[in-house]
Amino acid sequence: MISVCVDELLAKRNLTIKKLAQIAGLRYQTVFDFVKGNTQGVDWTTLDAVCKALSVQPGDILRWRESDDSKGL
Repeated sequence: MISVCVDELLAKRNLTIKKLAQIAGLRYQTVFDFVKGNTQGVDWTTLDAVCKALSVQPGDILRWRESDDSKGL
């Protein structure tokens, strides 16, 4: 399962989702949904803008962990 861990980076930098949206030049709702994992996919433009705004690599904000339902495969 892929999860987004932008919340951790925002907390470390004392940033809000609103401020990240402003820095990244994205709509607040787009960034909110991305940060909270409320999306079915990743828009590359959004990922690029967030990475640029936070000066990080995609691997710094996306995490993979094995989900319970994939262990039997």
